[in-house]
Amino acid sequence: MREFLNEQSRLYADATVVLRFVVLKKVLTWAADELEVENPTLKITTPRIREQKEVQPLTEVEVRNIVSALSYFHRGYRGRQVKVDRQTGVRDLAMVAVLLDVGLRAAELCNLDVQNYNQETGRIHVRLGKGAKDRTVFLGKNARFRVWRYLATRELVEIEQPLFARHRSGKRLAQQDLYSIFVRAGNRAGVENVHPHRFRHTFAVNFLRNGADVLTLQRMMGHSDIKMLQ
Repeated sequence: MREFLNEQSRLYADATVVLRFVVLKKVLTWAADELEVENPTLKITTPRIREQKEVQPLTEVEVRNIVSALSYFHRGYRGRQVKVDRQTGVRDLAMVAVLLDVGLRAAELCNLDVQNYNQETGRIHVRLGKGAKDRTVFLGKNARFRVWRYLATRELVEIEQPLFARHRSGKRLAQQDLYSIFVRAGNRAGVENVHPHRFRHTFAVNFLRNGADVLTLQRMMGHSDIKMLQ
């Protein structure tokens, strides 16, 4: 149980971990009463929500290092290190490009279907974002190319299939898959705290630095209250 909580704390925000623990504790308490099994949560104190640190945007160097870590790995060959392309690299680079280009949430990215994306215009229909609200965003040229290149590697792409899928099964990526991909890439790249929300924050900071207005950013990110951007 402690290993599970430690893994959750590494991947998710404190509030999410607390909520999941509370739900799990209720289920296991019911099981202990009804099935007379041990409840391991009784020996564990409910996790606390620590003081939230300000999320720092990724620097250009950090982004480049993460991109390299997602693209290839090094393997020894005849006494020297050789770069080997990662099988999932094309997909992972496409996801990074989308996150940095339009600042989607992790759940929004994972929930996208092929039919929600228009390759010619870069239009993405974000279905049921936070607050159950749909919205539309548009990818730039580089992100469109990354997505096109990824989809070109998949066979028989159907419109009802997930836009970003697991490499072998073709099933939809779960949020935990997404977090794990970026955490491991961050470890390989030597960059701390790499997670989807940090890409989203990096998009927002760069968007404003490039002279865009806050109201447009609010619409693009799907915030109902402008205070969320402060």
